[in-house]
Amino acid sequence: HWVDGHFKDTSLKTLGLRIQLGHRVGERCYNPISTVFYNDFVILDVNGVHSVAVDFCGCETAQSLTTQLLHIRWFPATSVNPRKIGWE
Repeated sequence: HWVDGHFKDTSLKTLGLRIQLGHRVGERCYNPISTVFYNDFVILDVNGVHSVAVDFCGCETAQSLTTQLLHIRWFPATSVNPRKIGWE
């Protein structure tokens, strides 16, 4: 993000990116599952820890949340209910 003549570190989520799962790129999902849990989805990558907003597909033919993640080669830490967990 360009601020005052230099780049400021920011995330794509902060810039408004939402990642839609369960459909091909550019294909609209008419029943996205978008809850507060999926607005702070944490991704661990070789270049760092990233917070992203994720919309799972909730269409009638949608696969499980875990399968939707695996299709884009994201490996969830749990197969039961992938979501943000609040630590206190």
